[in-house]
Amino acid sequence: MQTQIIAAYDAKAIWGVSTSPEAAIEDACQWVDACSADHMRETLKTAPMSDRLAKHVAAVSGNCPFTLGEDGVLFLNTDD
Repeated sequence: MQTQIIAAYDAKAIWGVSTSPEAAIEDACQWVDACSADHMRETLKTAPMSDRLAKHVAAVSGNCPFTLGEDGVLFLNTDD
């Protein structure tokens, strides 16, 4: 069984990833100052990512086009 990867995200990007919503938000917060981290904890959303999106984020970055599907899973938007 594959572990589901959770993203901490906003409308601009995926900021952090982990295996739980709380850990994904803390992953995002490690890169910013304390004031920004507090704001992120209050405003970031979390959702599981599709395998394709998780691979893209790991290989490239979280600054990519993504959409929240009706099933509650984030997926990578592409033109193909």
